[in-house]
Amino acid sequence: MYANDLALGRSHYTADSATLVTFPDCARSELHWKDGALVYELFDTREEAIQNLNRLGFYPEPNTQNEEDLMNTELKEAIFYLKKANEDFAAGKLTSMQHAAAREAALIKGVTALAASMGVTLDPMFRIDARGELHIAAKKGNFGPEFSDALNAHCRARLGVATVPMADTSTWCYINHFDIEKLVLAFDK
Repeated sequence: MYANDLALGRSHYTADSATLVTFPDCARSELHWKDGALVYELFDTREEAIQNLNRLGFYPEPNTQNEEDLMNTELKEAIFYLKKANEDFAAGKLTSMQHAAAREAALIKGVTALAASMGVTLDPMFRIDARGELHIAAKKGNFGPEFSDALNAHCRARLGVATVPMADTSTWCYINHFDIEKLVLAFDK
């Protein structure tokens, strides 16, 4: 089971809508609230997921999604949290440390989901380093043309000391967190 921060502590019976997502080997039931809260749970079979939703009073139509759609969901969620962190900080609801932590998590999640939606799996990233950069590295293979083009369009990537354009064959780079934010927000639809 997964719940985003907005959904923690909520009764599942209070959800505003539900979705059933089916895959070849499992199914996922999703509960949505109008304020962006989300809970989902994986089940071995479609029937188990339907039973769970029926128990909560929902009778959804199945919605089949592929892996690319799921990554777009992750990217949308990261963008939502990035914007929310910035808005809450501007409104004085978050301290600078809370803002930095929330923003960092959203940026890492966003760039990881963006790369995955373009067919690139990145090595895990844990923090923005002391230079204000994220070390981005392809787990296997290289960045490929689509992800390289996205990086070049929105970021000034660094290899060692030189800022250089990313080639399709690039496998790693350092990017400043402000550039990562521009990159992630550029895919807000």
